[in-house]
Amino acid sequence: VREVRPDGLSRTFILDDSGYLTAIQTTGTQGGVRRETQQRDALGRLLRTENEHGQRTFSYNRLDQITAVTLTPTEAGQQQHRMQADTVRFEYDRS
Repeated sequence: VREVRPDGLSRTFILDDSGYLTAIQTTGTQGGVRRETQQRDALGRLLRTENEHGQRTFSYNRLDQITAVTLTPTEAGQQQHRMQADTVRFEYDRS
């Protein structure tokens, strides 16, 4: 699946045999290319995304609710965007 915007930026969405998104490739108007990969488990839950600036990992509880997202930047992510490692945690009411 490919999307081309009016400004010339294009994004290609790569799906696996089950129809889950596994990668997004973005080509800028100046020709630069950025690729993000995605990893999922057998249930289709997003486990990890990764690009040249870092990776994000996702944790779930037994109800399939996201409980944490952890960012681990690459050296490029730290230098170019001042990204820092971080974890955001989620809690849910019992209802």
